Amino acid sequence: MIDNLKEAFATVESNACLETTREKVFEIVDDEVRKRSVMVKEGQFKVNNPQQKLIHFLAVDSCVFSDSDGSRCDCMVFDEVTCCFIELKSCKNKNEPKHRQKAKEQLKTTIEFLKEKIDLSLVGLEAYICIACTPASIKPRADNMNAIAEFAEQLETKLRYGCEKVFE
Repeated sequence: MIDNLKEAFATVESNACLETTREKVFEIVDDEVRKRSVMVKEGQFKVNNPQQKLIHFLAVDSCVFSDSDGSRCDCMVFDEVTCCFIELKSCKNKNEPKHRQKAKEQLKTTIEFLKEKIDLSLVGLEAYICIACTPASIKPRADNMNAIAEFAEQLETKLRYGCEKVFE
């Protein structure tokens, strides 16, 4: 998949958007200085890699795509089996529904665009909406359940609400 990404998007290499790690745990945050998502020790989205598999991190927004390309998700993490699209949101609780809706659109746009450019059929697709102000114990609402069904049917992607991915 890496070769396909590099072929479809020259900026993957020229902007140094792609990183690879075998770390057991790393986190992702939107870096205000670099204006894109980066891997860090403490962040907003946690990636657990207990088997220390080779995991790839791709900064999408403001790296693969520029601001003029429209709204895209923040980043992707993937291995040879699973590709995860991630949208990070920081918010106050009163803005959460608005942020969820925008995140769904950003994820959907990115997945549809990438499916046109590269073959994603060989990996399982997951999309994560990570809103920092949402406690993990909150159950999905009806409109979230509709979005989960829509992503499954239209994009063949599992939509998740949460800030953690475990690669088994």
